[in-house]
Amino acid sequence: MRRVVLAMTAHTIYRVWYSSEALPDERTCDRLVYIGRTNQDLTARMRGHFLASPMHRVLDISRVSRVDYTTFATEADMYVAEIVLINRHKPTLNRDDKAADALTLEIDLRVDGWRVWEKPHLVEKWSQDRRARRPLSPEPLTVPA
Repeated sequence: MRRVVLAMTAHTIYRVWYSSEALPDERTCDRLVYIGRTNQDLTARMRGHFLASPMHRVLDISRVSRVDYTTFATEADMYVAEIVLINRHKPTLNRDDKAADALTLEIDLRVDGWRVWEKPHLVEKWSQDRRARRPLSPEPLTVPA
């Protein structure tokens, strides 16, 4: 008898934060710069962003201070949450049609359970790989200070 194992797909929304310069009162804060969604492994998705894979928004790995994520039960929930969060927070690097128009309906969306994606050994490896490669075209998008 053949046994079939189905892999469970995670419907994930993730947020990327850049570190900001110190504020006048010497506090530091992070700035939300990108909100994305994925059905693939989050590590593979982050590798695509940091190493400029096709179809991925290029992120400046040296400025990333935190990546956090949450998962949804259905793909539809994930899509709606992404659009609502992009329109609510207007991250600088989300420059596509999802944030172009104002939402015409109100959705009371509370997203709880954000978890920090912690893979410092991979980020360091990717930083080294990135420095070893020739400059990419186009250049990574940076957020104005």
